[in-house]
Amino acid sequence: NGPSDGTGITVTDLLPSGYTYVSSTPPAGTTYDPLTGLWNIGTMINAATATLTITAKVNAAGIYANTATITGTENDPTPGNNTPTSTPVP
Repeated sequence: NGPSDGTGITVTDLLPSGYTYVSSTPPAGTTYDPLTGLWNIGTMINAATATLTITAKVNAAGIYANTATITGTENDPTPGNNTPTSTPVP
C-alpha cells in the first residue's frame, strides 16, 4: 500500500523447527521454495494483495514462532511493518 507499484518483491518465510513442511500453493506467476523459505512475487500494483498458503505438520516440540519478512526494490517509508511474527499454541 504505497504511492506506487512495487517491484522486486520477495517474502522470506522459512518454517521454524516446530513445523514440518507438507505443501504450498503460491499464486500464479509466483514461486515458493520451502528449502529457503523464499517466496518470489516480483511486481505488484499498488494496493494489490497476494496470498501464499503453506500446509505444515505441527511437531511435538520445537520453535513455533513463525516470522515472515517482505522486501522490495522501492523505498519503504514504513519499514517497521515488514516483519510480522505469529506464535500459535499447538
